[in-house]
Amino acid sequence: MTVNPNGLPPGTYTGTVSIVLSPAGQTSTVAVTATVSSAQQQIEVTQTGLRFQTEVGGGTPASQTIEVLNGGAGSLNFSASASTLSGGAGWLSISPSSGAANSTTPALLTVSVNPAGLAEGDYYGQIQISSPGVDNSPQTATVVLNVAGSGEDLGAFVSKTGLIFVGHAGSTNPAAQTITITNPSTTSLTFSTSLSFAQGSNWFTVQPNSGSVNSASPVQLTVQPAISGLAAGVYFGQITLVFSDNSTQQIAVVLVVVPAGSTAGIESRNAPRLTAGCTPTKLVPVFTQLGQSFTTVAAWPTNIEVAVVDDCGNFLTAGTVVASFSSGDPLLSLASLEDGRWSATWEPRASATQVTITANAQETTPSISGTASIGGALASNPSTPVISAGGAVSAASYVANQPLAPGGFVSIFGSNLSSGLNQSPTLPLATQLGATQALLAGEALPLQFAADGQINAIIPYDVTPNATQQLVVINGPAYSMPEPVIIAAAQPAVFTADLSGGGAGIIVDVLPDGSQFVVSAASPASAGDAIVIYCAGLGAVNPPVMAGSAASLTQLSYTVNPVTVTIGGQSAQLLFAGLAPGYAGLYQVNAIVPTGITPASDVPLVLTSAGQASAPVTIALQ
Repeated sequence: MTVNPNGLPPGTYTGTVSIVLSPAGQTSTVAVTATVSSAQQQIEVTQTGLRFQTEVGGGTPASQTIEVLNGGAGSLNFSASASTLSGGAGWLSISPSSGAANSTTPALLTVSVNPAGLAEGDYYGQIQISSPGVDNSPQTATVVLNVAGSGEDLGAFVSKTGLIFVGHAGSTNPAAQTITITNPSTTSLTFSTSLSFAQGSNWFTVQPNSGSVNSASPVQLTVQPAISGLAAGVYFGQITLVFSDNSTQQIAVVLVVVPAGSTAGIESRNAPRLTAGCTPTKLVPVFTQLGQSFTTVAAWPTNIEVAVVDDCGNFLTAGTVVASFSSGDPLLSLASLEDGRWSATWEPRASATQVTITANAQETTPSISGTASIGGALASNPSTPVISAGGAVSAASYVANQPLAPGGFVSIFGSNLSSGLNQSPTLPLATQLGATQALLAGEALPLQFAADGQINAIIPYDVTPNATQQLVVINGPAYSMPEPVIIAAAQPAVFTADLSGGGAGIIVDVLPDGSQFVVSAASPASAGDAIVIYCAGLGAVNPPVMAGSAASLTQLSYTVNPVTVTIGGQSAQLLFAGLAPGYAGLYQVNAIVPTGITPASDVPLVLTSAGQASAPVTIALQ
């Protein structure tokens, strides 16, 4: 699926793709949303979360990286900062604190932790990447540091779970690659290696083939291919590390031998996609982070990295790599690091204990693809807040896969969002209820309600529209992973009588004598009546009101974006569109019921603003 933004002014555009299955005729509809920003830059980060592990008095975990790209044109200048939610300010750092990136050359940020002095427990921090004037600034990454008790066996860690080598038949061996084994414990683990080969034998070696590793003494393995006598083709192998605590680590090894005399920029960032003397027929993905028999924890960030090469030795830099999960977690698109590696952060949300991850790599020209799968274990995590995938929706309509809007009344669904049931008793709404806060684009949301599985909040009016912002929930000492939320200038939604987002809307008929009644099948409205439609998501207002505060009773705040009303497909005369006086986060639209509509108890009514239409509700007419 592709989109063409040429000629589109800045805005948020929605559509659908319908897939009809033959011969049954079953139709599946996919919602599509595209944002066109007024800015020329957009922050893209390869990781939205990082996890570090050590033990009390143990070693310092190896640093990890976040790469920053510009999703737009030109150069993106940014600043980077680290903050902590628990454990004091000193254990998390990032370097450098500023940089520049473009669309093809990422800027590399190094994230480090210092666990010295920290007691046993889980510690949360955040990396924030900001760029003034960029619509989706800031972008954040949640950092989790697990400090186990002294002497607890966390097992060994390997720096890579997969390697790819490329060489020419009959030529010299490819350069060796290294893997670092670390152990955060002061107690040593011994290990031995065993090698397996799917084709041929002994076409790579590992040195050393055994050893001992602890927090003070990491071990570096050197893997060297030997291609003498190998015909052109793709060869698969595996290194198995067996440790003295009965744990194992598996490292996939792939060797691509290209025909003698073929020419290509092998293992080059700018390698040509078609190699003279060799026509690629397939892609070969290899998991280089999170390998076979992995163990990870729900709700905490898990780094997935896949390197992709074709059978002519070209590394994939343009195309798609998508990870799917047997647990039912949503598909995860990996970002190209422009050197053959593709990376993203997986937030395990499902309750499954065993998970298979499949990476599907595709290229358009030439049209080739490939898959790889790994399996592992998923531990439960009952304390960290989790935002459901697509879990931020309008509190009026609950329609999934729709943008939200500045000033919108939003429901956030998930788990562990609050340690208790809390409700804001007065206006203006507080930005913290109990231990719960919600941040969108780095800004605290006024909260109306917070419980374990749901938060109701109001989006600030100054959140930049036509961009994908990040939503983060804080519950006590813990951050959730960031959840992407598309913000449009407006996204109308009409409140309904049964609070389902469908059926009869909450609509009040105002008679000429000033009396009022709620429109229903038993009390229908008539042509020419003035009606008040209660709704959400109409965006910015003038004069402005602080989000979470009551709208003025004496000075009306009108919507900045024009609003239209259709009833039974006919346009209705608009009398007013703006905030409902005395309420927070509630809009009202006043209109005249048009004539000529066939009476019914379920006449459709739709609001439209800034190019976005509400889900239809019904009004009873006589």
